[in-house]
Amino acid sequence: MLKTKKTLFVALITCLVLVFAITSFSIANNTEDNLGKLEMNPLPKTGSNGCFKELNINCSIPQTPSEMKVYIVKDAKLSKDDMKKYTSNLGINGDIKENDGKYAVIDAVYGTTSFTLDKKTGSFNYYTKELADAIKPINNLLTDEEYKDIAEKFLKEKGLMKEGAYYRKTLRHTIGKTNQPEQVCLVEAVFTRDLNEIPWTGVGPKMSVYFGDNGKIIGAASVWRDIEEFEDYPLISPQQAMEQITKGNATVYLENVPEATGEIENIELIYLNRSLGYNQKYVIPHYMLQGHTPDGHKFKAITRAIPQQLISEVPYKDIKVESTPRTERKLTPDGSDEDEQ
Repeated sequence: MLKTKKTLFVALITCLVLVFAITSFSIANNTEDNLGKLEMNPLPKTGSNGCFKELNINCSIPQTPSEMKVYIVKDAKLSKDDMKKYTSNLGINGDIKENDGKYAVIDAVYGTTSFTLDKKTGSFNYYTKELADAIKPINNLLTDEEYKDIAEKFLKEKGLMKEGAYYRKTLRHTIGKTNQPEQVCLVEAVFTRDLNEIPWTGVGPKMSVYFGDNGKIIGAASVWRDIEEFEDYPLISPQQAMEQITKGNATVYLENVPEATGEIENIELIYLNRSLGYNQKYVIPHYMLQGHTPDGHKFKAITRAIPQQLISEVPYKDIKVESTPRTERKLTPDGSDEDEQ
């Protein structure tokens, strides 16, 4: 009798485990089935034209969540009246022109002073002759904190500061002649943002304020998109991300020539921002793998963290890719970001 009860108890537990497993599997499948496909442009294959046939892990594999938030890009829907407010705040007088999804004005008095505003994203570019001629050494330099304070005040007073932006760093751009020490010719205070403590990188998001001599502001620019929460989407594993990279479904930045083998030293999740001119509809999580080749060349590989079956790729043919503004932030093989020039 005791043995029969024990057998029944084991059978009951086994049934409960099976029911739980089947239910969990069903819920997971239903969740994925209920999610719509995300329209994304194909991953850029330019990078350094690098490609790997084999990737070896030389680091601990991070514990990654089963799902992450996807964000939808908000259309700024800026009008000519918005443009007038900005130009008035900046003291720029001139006729406002509209073309290629942007407003633009050139100052009627100072012909080299201009301001452009991207209607869809709200990204801007404030340009002066002094910024164009910033090739001479700066005589009076301020501290990083002073540049930060001046830049913050400028962005807020001119109505250019973005929600969620925070000060990141101050860059001192240099110029030098052969056999002579380099000298600072331009200072840039940089502001950026993250998403739920996850790095948001790529081309921006970024705002920059440019300085000439003695803390004088000579320009400003931004690559920025306002976003809002969309849905939670499932993630692939780091191992699956490696498979995607070896199959060529990734953007690889690699110094010098392409290599067949890579040693991975770091794996992290990021959100990726695209260049202005790309019709980026969603901001989604990506895996970024960094490491080196057997010859010591550093690389960075980026691939989507969302399952491919939940992605609908939209061709580039309807997208106009603009030249990269001075302020844009791009990925580099050494693991840092740098500024497009």
